Amino acid sequence: ILWRYLLRHGKWMLAGIKLFSCGILYAMLRTQTPEDYDLRLAYFIYSLALFGHGLLLYRCRELEATRLLWYRALPVPLFHRFIQLAFFCGLLLLPEMLTLGWLTPPPIRLTDSCSFIFSGYSVLLLLYSLLLATSMPMDDYLKLCLVLFGILYVGVLGSFLIVLSGFFLMTALVLFKWGY
Repeated sequence: ILWRYLLRHGKWMLAGIKLFSCGILYAMLRTQTPEDYDLRLAYFIYSLALFGHGLLLYRCRELEATRLLWYRALPVPLFHRFIQLAFFCGLLLLPEMLTLGWLTPPPIRLTDSCSFIFSGYSVLLLLYSLLLATSMPMDDYLKLCLVLFGILYVGVLGSFLIVLSGFFLMTALVLFKWGY
């Protein structure tokens, strides 16, 4: 339902975010050489693309809060709903995953590629779980997104991105259980 909504009512925004995200990811990572291997700037740009994905999630949450109230009343176990959300976020990041998979052998290392994917995935799950836990206006949500991406960028600078992404994933699970 959420995918159909995005493809019908937000196709240009989705296309623009995907074009920016995959294009900039490809351009930034293609220039990496073994002699000058630094992904901090690439991750910063990738965070901006994730910020755009957060806008898509906000629109999906608005749809769910206004037109899909009946969906919460269905007798579906909470774990299945979280799997559906995880699958939705995975589909949302699929083009970036394919771009990273295509670039993994020559320009970037497998561990860095996995950290890009895992961090983006955990951030999207956390953002949607936050939207489920509390309703907030768009400006507060955007401020929260910027804070989260700032924390993630500190994780990149401090080389503890995977640990921070795992923490975000666990927080998303707790918020989803509490907020749904």
